[in-house]
Amino acid sequence: MLAAGLGTRLGALTADRAKVVLPVGGRPVVAHVVTHLLRCGFDEIAVNLWYRPDQVRAALADAPARITWFEESELLGTAGALSPMQEFLAREDAFLLHYGDVLTDHDLGAMLRRHRRRGALLTMLVHERPGSNSVVGVGEDWRVHAFLERPSAEDRGALASPWVNSGVYVVNSELLLVLPPPPSDVARDLIPRALAAGSVFAEPLEGFRCAVDSADRLEEAEAALSTGRWRAPA
Repeated sequence: MLAAGLGTRLGALTADRAKVVLPVGGRPVVAHVVTHLLRCGFDEIAVNLWYRPDQVRAALADAPARITWFEESELLGTAGALSPMQEFLAREDAFLLHYGDVLTDHDLGAMLRRHRRRGALLTMLVHERPGSNSVVGVGEDWRVHAFLERPSAEDRGALASPWVNSGVYVVNSELLLVLPPPPSDVARDLIPRALAAGSVFAEPLEGFRCAVDSADRLEEAEAALSTGRWRAPA
């Protein structure tokens, strides 16, 4: 799980707090994420840290999971963060990569099983959102044939697709062999390598998903919880 970022889009809310410890329904975002991972069958979790690391550790102090911490001396980026974790991640044929600010109730255990059945190199969770900062082109079998990160208006017009990146992936451990050097980014650097090297599939979102990366999204998560639109893990 990636939990190192500054959360600059949240402004004053993250001036003295890590983005992933902001409360939703009285619990830190990262605690909701880990509880959902446990519910989906993931009980060994690697977490990267950089900004306010003690706050993140404290937020997960009581989590009934085996957590291995990877504290960075400088920000390595979402893909670069995997380099120090390689020995941990390579113990299995595939691993789940989850952004620490993403709240979802999608069945991630089932996503891993489908990834393995397909023999995919990478599977990315996708949802529908017009005007997002990414576009994912998929075929009828959910195979990804194109991916654009922060596309121009011209590029967006050339790829007609409602699907966008959700910030949750299943990654085959063999991709660790072609990691871009840090600092590097999953969307800009790793996904293009995966597309060039082998089969990449999309997993359509079932249920709720919200990236708590702005004040508006924080309000959206609170509203989803209070109305029952989001099935938050107990």
